[in-house]
Amino acid sequence: MHSPDGIAPRFGSTIPGAGGEKACSRHTRAFLCGKIEKQSGFAGPEGKAGKGDQTAARAGYIDNVRQNFTQRPVLAGGGIGYNDRRRSTPMRYGFFDGEAREYVVDRVDTPVSWTNYIGTKEMCGVFNQTAGGYLFCGSSEYHRITRFRPNGVPMDWPGHYVYLRDDADGDYWSVSWQPVGKPLDRARYACRHGLSYCKYLCDYKDIHAEQTLFVAQDDPVEFWDVTVRNDGGAARRLSVFSYCEFSFHQIDMDNRNFQMSLYASGSVYENGVIEHDLYYEEDGYQFLTSNFEPDGYETVREAFIGPYRTERDPLALERGCCTGSAERGGNHCGCLQK
Repeated sequence: MHSPDGIAPRFGSTIPGAGGEKACSRHTRAFLCGKIEKQSGFAGPEGKAGKGDQTAARAGYIDNVRQNFTQRPVLAGGGIGYNDRRRSTPMRYGFFDGEAREYVVDRVDTPVSWTNYIGTKEMCGVFNQTAGGYLFCGSSEYHRITRFRPNGVPMDWPGHYVYLRDDADGDYWSVSWQPVGKPLDRARYACRHGLSYCKYLCDYKDIHAEQTLFVAQDDPVEFWDVTVRNDGGAARRLSVFSYCEFSFHQIDMDNRNFQMSLYASGSVYENGVIEHDLYYEEDGYQFLTSNFEPDGYETVREAFIGPYRTERDPLALERGCCTGSAERGGNHCGCLQK
């Protein structure tokens, strides 16, 4: 396969068909997005935190979070919800599932946003029925982790998205209905808003996918639990891409004085971790990592989306591989590819 700009394509995982071993037809991936303090607990030999000490401590903390994810309790939840309308009062866009204690949005093209809050203690997320929303720590005004454009067009963009790409024909879609927005007569989508979690479900081209967003109880970390299942008879080769856009922390900085704010941060990738550093703040890094070894990454928004495009048709999905971007200044994102 030819790839533009001399970039070697990195193909994803092969998922056997349902006719094969059932244990092999379901693949699970997890992305972890969060905040980590620069200084706390990183003291060097003279009582001050050296740069090397901080780097080692951050790496150790993130590795510990990865390990803890594999031991997490499984979230309780209902089924896909498309036709399972266990309700007493007719509703136009969804229904309450009393057994699972969830509200199921089974018609996701709602006229306005249907929003849920996730999180405990200081870390919190606000997400709608199509995974549009943002994450913050402590204050939604002064400590936003990811960016969100309120009252914008399209509605409630960006968000915490997971893309799937069929490497056989180049077709791609998102586990949540937005941002790709496959026609609802060709793909089936649902959202299950639970107590402090959001679950997105999709069936398209014999591929069933789920994405669950929730926040750890004792750490400022958000988890994206992703499961992909092949319901067809033939093996499929798919690539998975995460995407979120990092904020400058403050709403005011995200919306004006770009001559300053576009020089206020930088991003790097090392050992499977994207770190977003705000140069004008001393209280923390933002990061995105995963419980697998990525095949590719982007940390620069324009490298992932491309010129004159949006999250609906990102260049990285069209060509099927990432460029490995990182820079000081500009707008930054979290994309890990498998």
